[in-house]
Amino acid sequence: MASVNTMEVLVSWNMEHIVKLKTIVGVSKVNKESGYAGILIITPEEVLE
Repeated sequence: MASVNTMEVLVSWNMEHIVKLKTIVGVSKVNKESGYAGILIITPEEVLE
């Protein structure tokens, strides 16, 4: 949903599924193959830094 709506960042507390390297790499790959821009997937703590 975030990629389709051209969001630049997805902030999530879900450390087990969303905010982990495997998911971030997979989302980047699917976005690139589908012609969508990249998206940052980060934790709320990273937003506050």
